[in-house]
Amino acid sequence: MEMLPVISTPWSEAWVAWTMLGILALGAIAHDMQPQAIGMAFRSLFTIGDRSSMFIDTNLDRRAEIIMIILSICTFSMGAYTSVVAYLGSGVYSFQTYGFIVLISLGIMLVRTILEMIAAYTFVPQSKVNTLYYHYYHLTVCTALIHFPIVLLCLFWGALTPRAIILLNVAVITFYLFTVLIKSCLLLMRSLKGFIYILITVITLELIPFVAVVGCSYLLINN
Repeated sequence: MEMLPVISTPWSEAWVAWTMLGILALGAIAHDMQPQAIGMAFRSLFTIGDRSSMFIDTNLDRRAEIIMIILSICTFSMGAYTSVVAYLGSGVYSFQTYGFIVLISLGIMLVRTILEMIAAYTFVPQSKVNTLYYHYYHLTVCTALIHFPIVLLCLFWGALTPRAIILLNVAVITFYLFTVLIKSCLLLMRSLKGFIYILITVITLELIPFVAVVGCSYLLINN
């Protein structure tokens, strides 16, 4: 009797569960290195202070910082993967494809970071460059921590419709972009250079990378 092909889903691909478990392990390692980092990240959402007022007697552990950035990239890449599959209505969950999406996200993020650093040192007063960096980093951490359980739901909760999966992932990115815009305006809107920086970063260097990753993901999965 001929065996019917198994439809590729997060349930039928063991690597999906192991990957999400690995991402969770990264978060646990980062938390162990710097237990106060998560609380500090969420507190920063409601502050617009400089580094001295927000992080008194607290230094970021660079190792934990790198791990959290990797966690953010891996989580966002999985969210992009599930959204594109939901949009197409079909697709094969392949670890190789996911790996390519992660590499694309990493490459685009590196380019974006370099361009944002150039823009910051060009249009932002030196005294506020570090403040921007800390706010952006902690917002990235918050977004990743919010996004991770949402991605888990999208992968393993079969009751979610494709439209709901897409809307949930878009909502997370919208939250990030909206918060970046608000924080940037509160910090920099008092000067013309600050206004130019906001236009360059939020409208281009923040939005376009997300669109680029999703577009590349679409091409990979569709082909």
